[in-house]
Amino acid sequence: MIRILSILLLFAGSPSLADIGGEWIPPSGDAVLSIEVGETVDIYLQATLDPRLDEHNPRPSLRQRPLIGLKIGSGFQRRADGWHGGRVYDPAGGRTYSAVLKQLDADRLEVRGYLGIRLMGRTQIWTRREVWHRRVNAMLGEVCHHAP
Repeated sequence: MIRILSILLLFAGSPSLADIGGEWIPPSGDAVLSIEVGETVDIYLQATLDPRLDEHNPRPSLRQRPLIGLKIGSGFQRRADGWHGGRVYDPAGGRTYSAVLKQLDADRLEVRGYLGIRLMGRTQIWTRREVWHRRVNAMLGEVCHHAP
């Protein structure tokens, strides 16, 4: 009984995989990404500073579609250590990558995109939108406070 309780307490402090739903900001800070969790995870480009068309898409017939609202990630399936088996589309380069999502804590999400093997990829840390806004507002408050 004590062993079961210890295991439950160990996992009680770790973020739930279901908690990745919501709005996230990539490191560039130039977009808002919306994650919807169901049987699989889908990722949508909700807003961007540069609301252009999907001009880098390798399929010419898709180059006139708007980026806002575009599904840029799909197919992620839940595992004990994150969400695997998904694909992410990078509209800046028009490429699609295999990807893994891993929640680091309640407010940070590790997104690893790769071609072929995971060792040959790139990792980004996304931040929850609310946390990102608080940090920016705090930074701006400091700048305004110290302005001559």
